[in-house]
Amino acid sequence: MILNFNSYLGMKEIHSTETKPLATVGQNGALLQYRQLGTKGERVYFYRDNPLEKRVKHTDATTSRVTLNRGAKTDSVRITRTYRVYRNEEWRLLFANGMPNHQLVRSHYTFSVKANEKIQKMTIK
Repeated sequence: MILNFNSYLGMKEIHSTETKPLATVGQNGALLQYRQLGTKGERVYFYRDNPLEKRVKHTDATTSRVTLNRGAKTDSVRITRTYRVYRNEEWRLLFANGMPNHQLVRSHYTFSVKANEKIQKMTIK
């Protein structure tokens, strides 16, 4: 059990990647909005990947990394997620009480936007 908690014995990492187009957020026409967290440059980005949907999605400051590419031909977001899964059924049966299967480890968001798109800082009122 201790080896599983410390070094994730019996688990492997898998990656999944998806690419979606970006839509504007809010009434001001900004493609992305962000909120500054603390003083270390940590930010939470708010985006929409479906223009018909009202709900805004956001990145997670604790488990995600964000890259912003300007000068792209189309506005899109590529999300790469890394999960930990058990190597096989025997490892799952051995450590089933210790660690959940298909646990999110980290995410990497790559926002590709055109050079003239607005990225707006959110202010708290």
